[in-house]
Amino acid sequence: MTAFARGQAFGESEDFLIEVHSVNSRRLEIATNLPGDLIQFDPPLRKLIGEAVTRGRVTVHVSVRPNPAKGASFRADTALARQLKDAYDELRSTLGYPGQVEFSVLAARGELLVYPEVPEDPGKRWGVLQTAAYAALQRLLSMKETEGENLRPVFETCLGHLERATAAIREAAPAAMARHTEKLRLKIKDAAPGLGDTEERLLREIVILADKLDLAEELDRLNSHISQFRVLMNDAKPCGRTMDFLIQEMNREVNTVGAKAADLTISQLVVEAKVQLEVMREQAQNIE
Repeated sequence: MTAFARGQAFGESEDFLIEVHSVNSRRLEIATNLPGDLIQFDPPLRKLIGEAVTRGRVTVHVSVRPNPAKGASFRADTALARQLKDAYDELRSTLGYPGQVEFSVLAARGELLVYPEVPEDPGKRWGVLQTAAYAALQRLLSMKETEGENLRPVFETCLGHLERATAAIREAAPAAMARHTEKLRLKIKDAAPGLGDTEERLLREIVILADKLDLAEELDRLNSHISQFRVLMNDAKPCGRTMDFLIQEMNREVNTVGAKAADLTISQLVVEAKVQLEVMREQAQNIE
């Protein structure tokens, strides 16, 4: 599910901002982008995200800024600035350009302004970073919950179509069975003209055919999966992966029905059911 959220927290001398972006994925993938002095917090931050989010490709960007109002300020690296100026002047002289390096050239070098030494210990810094992460994740999950509720009517519509298709297949099955039985009887009669309709061989073949073409079990399981899917829609726990599994199982049952029936009317209903399952499969990727 595509979602974006921010979280901010304020420490004694620095402020933390966390941006979390999530897109669809069948499993959980976490990519983090932290400043070098915060890299030690990468493992616990990943653990925190993994406890809140169960699937999706999650990208996390962390930034930290000193807070001048709390005594923190930027510091100029004058030694590096002098070295850069001397290097630029030497380069201009070597290439035959007149004058000296402009201040704007040095001012554009971001590395000349550095963050102050942070007096806070790692435990305090992680506490502030954790607060910002919680805030971002709560907003992210809230956005996912809202989008999940918006998808409920889509699933309800698809499930309704599936139930109607299942009922229509069950109603059409006896006629399809009768047509297959008649075809079998005619084929056997052509192969053995003297065989009567009550002969044991003919009856045995018809029983075998009836067993092979019986769709009751597949239709019963399909209805069961539809009922389970409806239960999941009202479950407060993450259920996206279970939905994926149920859709896969429903698709398997529908394919089996189509293969066993080999009937035009039922085949058309199977195609309709598969269209609805494809819509559900795509939307289930948006469910946590």
